[in-house]
Amino acid sequence: MGALEWKGLRGLGWPALTSLAFAVVAYGSVYLTTITNELAIIWPANGIFLSALLLSERRRWPAIYLFVTAGSLVSNLASGTPLSFSVLLTFAQLIEISVVGALLYREDAAQLFSNPWKVGKFGLAVLAGALSSALILMAWTGDWNLLFMSSWMATIALGMVIVTPLVVSAATGERPRSNVGKRWHPLETFAILTFVLVSCLVVLVQDRYPALFLPVAVTLLATYRLGSYGAAASVGINGLVGCLAIAYGVGPLHAIPGGVIAVTYYFQFYLVVLLATALPLAALLAQRDRMFDGLVESNRWLAMAEVAARVGHWRVNLGDGSVFWSNEMYRIFGLDPSFKPDAASIRELYHPDDAEALSDTASRSNAGSEVHSHVTRVIRPDGIVAHVETHSMTEYDAAGRPLCHFGTCQDVTDRIMVMQQLEDAQRRAEAEAGQARRLADIDPLTGIASRRKIFGELKAMLARAQHTGEAGWVSLLDVDKFKAINDCYGHSFGDTVLQAIARCCSGTVGSRGSVGRFGGEEFLIVLPGANELTAQALLERLRRNIELLKWPDQPEFTVTASFGAAWSKPGIDETRLLHAADVALYEAKREGRNQLRIAA
Repeated sequence: MGALEWKGLRGLGWPALTSLAFAVVAYGSVYLTTITNELAIIWPANGIFLSALLLSERRRWPAIYLFVTAGSLVSNLASGTPLSFSVLLTFAQLIEISVVGALLYREDAAQLFSNPWKVGKFGLAVLAGALSSALILMAWTGDWNLLFMSSWMATIALGMVIVTPLVVSAATGERPRSNVGKRWHPLETFAILTFVLVSCLVVLVQDRYPALFLPVAVTLLATYRLGSYGAAASVGINGLVGCLAIAYGVGPLHAIPGGVIAVTYYFQFYLVVLLATALPLAALLAQRDRMFDGLVESNRWLAMAEVAARVGHWRVNLGDGSVFWSNEMYRIFGLDPSFKPDAASIRELYHPDDAEALSDTASRSNAGSEVHSHVTRVIRPDGIVAHVETHSMTEYDAAGRPLCHFGTCQDVTDRIMVMQQLEDAQRRAEAEAGQARRLADIDPLTGIASRRKIFGELKAMLARAQHTGEAGWVSLLDVDKFKAINDCYGHSFGDTVLQAIARCCSGTVGSRGSVGRFGGEEFLIVLPGANELTAQALLERLRRNIELLKWPDQPEFTVTASFGAAWSKPGIDETRLLHAADVALYEAKREGRNQLRIAA
């Protein structure tokens, strides 16, 4: 409770103030008993004592007990009570408050009167404390009178139940709150409590027009508008006016037969019933206010979350067809909040090409309770096409009948645009990669396979041979005296010669093998699955075809090529195979060129 302690008081100030207030109120209460045939209706001093304990730190309790003990003795002795009985009364008061304080030890004083269960616990604790002091007094006097015990308990309990809420509210800074969501206004509080006082005076000090129901109604009004503060204050006003009316013998209460004792018991019962009605009602209203505040706060957070996430929610009532949209739904669709959504108008907002998807989703939603999702396009009033992702499901009642369709809607235009850009970029990258692979596989001068490509064909042939046992042939082709051609006719004509030979190779070999430029004026021919006779015949025909090439710009010019071939016998790799073909080519060159030689 330390956080609730009255911050303006330090040291012994709070216990001293409690003692002073206790003594003054106790003396006033004793004075009232002297004019009501020694009958006390309310004992508010103990309410001050209990409030001090609830609001103080535990380490301050001994000082409070000490000062209250002194105040109680002083007030009792000053009112003429004998010393022995003053001590007894003081002891009984200490015990009863100790019982209540022990039962409420862990309770937060500021929350004690805003929860119906805590109000009930407070009431039971007060009754237990009042019962303990009544038993002490009856044990001392030896008079076990149940009527006296009930009257004493009512007197003590009323004092605590009326005064404690008022003191706690003032000390903790808790102000009465007017109804749901409205802030406290002191003028309203003053006006309502004045109305309570006037109604009590009008009813309790005259007996010509009996209207005891009026203070009850006014008390409930004060409770509804001011909460526990209004309930306790109103009952306190009723008690004060009633005590004075009983003391001075005025008002309708004296019409009750049995004299002042019966009147006192009746009025105490009246106040107890009034409190038992008003305080729980105040707690329920406070609980309702907290729940309402929590709902308002949750709705505010939900609205903020919808704006941050660009997600709206909607609900379609299947009974009357009414449609609810959250504020974010209007922003997503680019509509003014004055727009009244219905099934027909909403369908018109979607892109015509997405009508089938919407119908399919609606039919699936009607068929089950699982969540259905789809992304569709909407056309906003400004013509902008937005992409929205919708998740929907059907709500059913306890009998399994569909009640409504509920769902969320999120603007995913940015995400769709990014995905489309990524897809476009991926397609461009794939196209460029394919083009790069094609360029890497083609010799830029001759248009036939590049060295990388033809070397890959050779390795593929050898890999197949390793698994299937199928042999093949390779041949290195070298243009004879190509340097002399470049020197005599120029490099441009040399390129033309290479291009013509490449075309001749491709045309002659065809689908029976692959031809690639291996480097400079050297070509590699791969013939998978060919036998020796077929390979030699093909290579000889290619050699003759090259020799027979015509050159319109140089009619007297002829070109020849030398060939070295090797058989890809099992177990040989590409390096050894090419070396064997190269050795055979060297032999063809050495023996006069324009020849085909087979590696041994």
